[in-house]
Amino acid sequence: MNKTKIGIFQGKAAGYNQAILKNLLIRGPSTSWEIAKAIQLERNPTVKSDALIYRSQKIYSVLARKGGTLDRLLGKGYIYKEQDKWFPSFPKVLILLIEMPEVVQGINSYYEETALRKWKKQIQTSKVPRKIKGPFGMRVQLNPTQLKLTLNKFLNQLSVPKMLLVIAEKMKELHQEGIDLDRINNDTLYDLITHKLASYIKGTHSFS
Repeated sequence: MNKTKIGIFQGKAAGYNQAILKNLLIRGPSTSWEIAKAIQLERNPTVKSDALIYRSQKIYSVLARKGGTLDRLLGKGYIYKEQDKWFPSFPKVLILLIEMPEVVQGINSYYEETALRKWKKQIQTSKVPRKIKGPFGMRVQLNPTQLKLTLNKFLNQLSVPKMLLVIAEKMKELHQEGIDLDRINNDTLYDLITHKLASYIKGTHSFS
């Protein structure tokens, strides 16, 4: 995947945004302090305990203050909070794989299962269109029920890391077509990804 200009990966907060999403995907649900400490340890794994606390506090003040980095990611739908812990929101958090595809190998198994279950559920509840655009402006007639079965069969053939990379790749295509990933909600994004995948596999399956 090539680098592409996405809102949260631009500007001064880009590094923190990447680090937050990466840590949540790999380490699991975390408090603001745990995220700050993990980011500092990643930057300097040999730092002594006193310096670690001091430097982590500086990062914490940027991340956890009102209107800080965590609040901004929350407002854009990339993460959510339950009690005192932060969680990644699917599929939007997988935007990180556009910039850092290697992270997919370390994603927490709980999140792998969450993403897979959520997408399969979304396929079943999504209003898949009866027609989609084909090459050269042609439109292909679809049987929504058969299409959903085909999509699930396609997903079952993929390893979970590959499936997550497919989602990220479809998100990248949507971004390149003008979809603002910082504004769109997760359910609508899953629907658009489902339609993208339907277009991708239409040439090798019959949906009539």
